[in-house]
Formats: sequence, C-alpha cells, structure tokens
Amino acid sequence: QWFFTALDVPRGLNCSELTQRAGVVAEAGICGCSGSVQEALCAALVRARENDIVLIFGSFFTVAAARDALL
Repeated sequence: QWFFTALDVPRGLNCSELTQRAGVVAEAGICGCSGSVQEALCAALVRARENDIVLIFGSFFTVAAARDALL
C-alpha cells in the first residue's frame, strides 16, 4: 500500500499529481493521500501488521519530516 503526501517545498507535487503519476498503483486503489508526512505515516502505521515494514522514501524533506514525527 502507498501513502502519498504533498510537501510545502518549491518542487513538491500535490497529492493528486503524485497519485496520477503512480499510474497502476493508483488504478489498483492501493494508495491514499494525506495532508502531511505525519498523517501519511500515521495512516501507514495504523494499517501495518505485526511483521510489516513501513518504508519511507522520497526527498530528504520527506524523510526528515517522517523522522521528526517518529522521534
């Protein structure tokens, strides 16, 4: 499952653009949009099962915001 979020940075795409670019993932309905990295992370953690891995990737801005939310 994929959780997209927009970033408030000059080159950041909004959530609908990210979903559109995801193509097949979006068509399969296995993605969602969140208003912030923290919201997307929370949504992923809620849906994760005991042995699942939550992988956070994107720009340094995305990873830094996720790190801040986890600490």
